[in-house]
Amino acid sequence: MTFLSEQQIFPIAAVPSAAFTASSTTQLLTSSAHGLTVNESVILSTSGGLPGGLAATTVYYVINPTTNTFQLSLTQGGSAVVLTTNGTPTNTFTVIGKKIGVKGTQFVELGAFTANNFNGTVKVQISHQSDVNFALAASSTNRWSYAQITDLLANAAVAGVTGITSSGTDIAKNYELIGNARYWISAQITSYTAGNINLFATCFNVCQ
Repeated sequence: MTFLSEQQIFPIAAVPSAAFTASSTTQLLTSSAHGLTVNESVILSTSGGLPGGLAATTVYYVINPTTNTFQLSLTQGGSAVVLTTNGTPTNTFTVIGKKIGVKGTQFVELGAFTANNFNGTVKVQISHQSDVNFALAASSTNRWSYAQITDLLANAAVAGVTGITSSGTDIAKNYELIGNARYWISAQITSYTAGNINLFATCFNVCQ
């Protein structure tokens, strides 16, 4: 077995999803102890109205984070999006899992390590499309699906729609994904209510 690389899909410090408020006066988004770092990618949702200048269908990159505030940019390291209104509650950010290239890889091992009583589900996403956008809905032009993985401790298959689940009890588990014919993998957090998760992808090839 040849070890190829280990890459982080989700960072342990970031809160996977949380409410935020905005100020068009200070040009800052506020979310207590959000844990976001520079260039973290997020998408936004709302039950009211997003701040002027922001859109729910756009991927944004975190810039200028402090303990409780941050700004968003359309590009990594770019300038901050100008906020023209404060928006109306409730607005939420959700961290997007980093997209990992696995072309030519035979096996991918996923390490899932949670903290602070993580409660949520992580579903592994796969695609054969070179320009796929996992942050958008799957369609005929944005082709991705959830992947079945194998729980290595239990030696049991986990359906793609089920995913890695934790209901407030932290886990340290490894899973395997067959990488053949895949181009990208990523992961999506759903049903999140609390805690943090650190998700690693390690790629392997079998020696011939």
